[in-house]
Amino acid sequence: MESNQRFVQKRAFETRVYTLGEEGVTVERRSPLETNEFMVRYERIGYDVVWKYVRLSQLPQLLYVPLFILGAIALVVSQSSDAGWSLAVVGAFVMVAFGLASIGNWLNRTPNKVFITGNAEGLQELEMFADKPTREEVETFIAEIHKAARQYLRERYFKPDPYLHPEMQRNKFEWLLSAKAITEEEMFDMLKKLRTGGDDRNIGFTGKAGF
Repeated sequence: MESNQRFVQKRAFETRVYTLGEEGVTVERRSPLETNEFMVRYERIGYDVVWKYVRLSQLPQLLYVPLFILGAIALVVSQSSDAGWSLAVVGAFVMVAFGLASIGNWLNRTPNKVFITGNAEGLQELEMFADKPTREEVETFIAEIHKAARQYLRERYFKPDPYLHPEMQRNKFEWLLSAKAITEEEMFDMLKKLRTGGDDRNIGFTGKAGF
């Protein structure tokens, strides 16, 4: 990990750069064919982390590798054979074709991935390689993402809004609580400041306009 604010992952011909910004995580994906860039806002980041390890079958290698070796043998034999030129061409073709097929099969195997997700409506799934550079570094950066998201949510939304219905304000604070951006004690302390009577643990408020 290059820093706490920027994380780079590389796999074969693809590079992914994740940058923690003021309002969300910017994701840049670069490959020889295209470059994509988008941002996932902190409000839309989930707190469930799902690791997916895929063991793609390498059975085709049982075909590709022996044929590659067979092509190499044909190329060697052609040097002392009456059918030298034609056998050399066939051997070289088999070597190149199945050598490239073997390399392509290895490079295009399904990578291990990790998904930052959740069950709440409106969340946007964030996908990363699970072990690039290492799983430990990926786990550390995911923790940084969640830390930045919680700090942003707290600073932006943990404040009273005189134009918002009391029950809606409580729902907002409970949302912050579910994201662990605030503690339960902090939520109830804020509700006490907003009400004029009654138990602060009740959903409703008393008084004029619900206060």
